[in-house]
Amino acid sequence: MVKCFITMLWMGLDGCRALHALLGCEGGYARLVRRACGLGRLPDRRTFDRRFKALDEELSRRVIFTGGLLCLLGVVDPAVTASDSTLIRAWKGRAWHERRREQGRVPCSLDVEAGWGRSRVKGWAYGWKGYVASTTKPIPVCPPLRVPGGR
Repeated sequence: MVKCFITMLWMGLDGCRALHALLGCEGGYARLVRRACGLGRLPDRRTFDRRFKALDEELSRRVIFTGGLLCLLGVVDPAVTASDSTLIRAWKGRAWHERRREQGRVPCSLDVEAGWGRSRVKGWAYGWKGYVASTTKPIPVCPPLRVPGGR
């Protein structure tokens, strides 16, 4: 639970609901965070509420201070500040179920490289996952190319 608490603080999550939502996602990143926290299975959200209430406020201050210190020493690079993803539907026709896929029956105008995904807003959809990451550091501008013999 201490590892989960530290994860919640480091990631700047609002509370137990946000942590539980993050850990409950299907993606590989959530699986990696669950493994790093030592969670075999995801506990109930109320378990986080009860256990975190027992942790001392001093631990919060120490974790935040340690994070700031590691950033100042250059051990941690806080350049990537946010990332998000969205589910983009590949088409609006009938669903291409696994059984039809195995039989090789492809509906007209279907993108066969897309896959099934679940969004909290859109539910189950057949399509792609789009990712965005933002950074606080300026993007370096390359100097103009000089062609030998050119002007």
